[in-house]
Amino acid sequence: MLEEVPQMVELNHDPSCNLACPSCRTEIITAKADEQDVYAESARRVILPLLRKVNGQSYISGGGEAFASKHYRSILAALNRAEYPGLYLYLITNGQLLTAERWRQFPDLREMIDILSVSIDAARAETYERLRPPGKWPTLMKNLELMAEMRRAGSLRRLQINFVVQEENYREIHEFVELGIRLGVDSMWFQRLTNYGAYAEGAFAKADVTSPSHPKHAGLLDILRSPVMNHPAVDVEMLMPLLPEVVTSEMRLPLLRTASRRESQELRWSAIDAQRGITPK
Repeated sequence: MLEEVPQMVELNHDPSCNLACPSCRTEIITAKADEQDVYAESARRVILPLLRKVNGQSYISGGGEAFASKHYRSILAALNRAEYPGLYLYLITNGQLLTAERWRQFPDLREMIDILSVSIDAARAETYERLRPPGKWPTLMKNLELMAEMRRAGSLRRLQINFVVQEENYREIHEFVELGIRLGVDSMWFQRLTNYGAYAEGAFAKADVTSPSHPKHAGLLDILRSPVMNHPAVDVEMLMPLLPEVVTSEMRLPLLRTASRRESQELRWSAIDAQRGITPK
């Protein structure tokens, strides 16, 4: 029996997703009936009782789509502030299923979310639909506009958009920043491409423009040096060590001192909260 009060619980065990992004997988994955039975029992016996004890964040879900998962939907539907007073969600989504009707199905969810993080990886429709099939750009934009409206109204505490940098999208980095500014998001997170097993070795080498051996790597560095990337909502720490001038300067020291992206993010968002007059929980 867990006696200590957990500050972070990561739920990342159901890979079900409505998209088949080439950077993540080769096909759409849905949990089978027997897997869903196991997940349902684990939610009842382990996960929900554990979340009642949390005084901090629960991270859901970097390895799938919460709203495409019957299991995660059941967990999200069960959460409310009265029964889970210390819990705040770091909820990652591709946004395709997060329609106005979906929000109505989860009336307590907004109050439970600390960070709503939307993975996009593009700033143009054709790039998005190539990198995140079978996602549709108009659907994403409609749902994102709703999220941005909720953020402006204060019913969402923090809104983040995400961009996995790769050969097919790196030229859209500045446009992505412009999109984030227009939407009024709190953070735009840029990360390096990772091979989770979906790429053959040669295909990954071609896609990974963050690699110094990539023929277009110098072009990426020029983009990262742009003043546009100095916007306070841009989180580019994962990419900054790619710049030789950062590696050889004192700018590297904060990166080395930061134990984790989460710690760095908390520091930056604490400053944003202070500017907006938001009292930390």
